[in-house]
Order: sequence, then C-alpha cells, then structure tokens
Amino acid sequence: HHADGPEIVGQLLLTPVTDANTNTASYVENGEGRVLTAGLMKWFWDHYADPDQRTDPRASPLRAASLVGLPPALVITGEFDPLRDEGIAYAAALADAGVPVQHILGRGHIHTSFTAVDVLPSGVPYREAMATALRGWFARTSASVGL
Repeated sequence: HHADGPEIVGQLLLTPVTDANTNTASYVENGEGRVLTAGLMKWFWDHYADPDQRTDPRASPLRAASLVGLPPALVITGEFDPLRDEGIAYAAALADAGVPVQHILGRGHIHTSFTAVDVLPSGVPYREAMATALRGWFARTSASVGL
C-alpha cells in the first residue's frame, strides 16, 4: 500500500509477466506459433524497459526482495503460454511470503484464449473465477468503509 496511491484490495493476474527472464521451459516449449511468441515478448520488453532496468522489481516483481504484505492474489496461467512458468513462480513466491493466493492453470489454454468470450467456451470457468475473486475483494472493501 503506497502512501500516495489507492488501497489495492487484490491482484487479479491473468497470464502475467513477472520476470524479464525469457529462458524458462514454457518459453522454450511455447515460444512459437501460439499468438504470443518469444519474439513478440522481446519486442514488448524492448519498448517497455532498457535491458539494465528489466531486473528491477518494478519491471520483474518476481525479483523483489520481499513480497510480504501484498494484497491477496488470483493468478491464472495458460498451459501453452510462454509466460506460464513465471506466473506459476510468482504464485509460489506470493504463497511463500504468506500472501493469500490461488493459482489456476488453464489446461489447453494459450496466452490470449481466456478472454475469447463467445469463441472458446472453455474460458468460462476461468472468467467466473476472476469475477468471484473480484466480488470477494470488493465486498470486503465495501464492508470496511460502511457501504
């Protein structure tokens, strides 16, 4: 919770980027041919941060010295997403730091498929899980401010 910013009640992390390291098994296995490619991620990183900035925890939160005290999280990763392993690692790091976290691995999913509403019915339970998490976080917030 930053003194100058809003209170963050939860982290909804759908196929998140959590580390600039692109040498994970999921990058190797899923780096080509499934919409989000290793080459496209390199392009994104090249537009997002200079190489010497990429290990900064603000760009690669998995590299933070501590994740203690962060808000509860739902992390959803795709089985065939290059970002799968860093998402799994971030969920594990949050749990190790005592942060309430739920990780859901989307079997058969790629980076972009969870939000393909009315295209892929298999995305429905994941979107329902996201909605449930958001409702829970915001319900606690509303109750605490007397709404």
